[in-house]
Amino acid sequence: KYREQKPYIYQLKILSEALGCSMVGTIIGCISKKSYERYENGVRDIPLEIIVKYAKYYNVSIDYIAVLTNNSKPYPKK
Repeated sequence: KYREQKPYIYQLKILSEALGCSMVGTIIGCISKKSYERYENGVRDIPLEIIVKYAKYYNVSIDYIAVLTNNSKPYPKK
């Protein structure tokens, strides 16, 4: 179902479903419900600053969201 979308959209949906959260963008207060729906449906690309907020919320790396790695752990801060 989600695989036809951009990989990061699919990954965000998987994270959302795994944690039982929906509309995370509105929960973390970074985007409106309408914007979230546009991102989720692939109508608009998600800006990097929003992806960073998702990564912090889910405690995963941006690379994990972008499906560049299978390791979900965020990188240590320097």
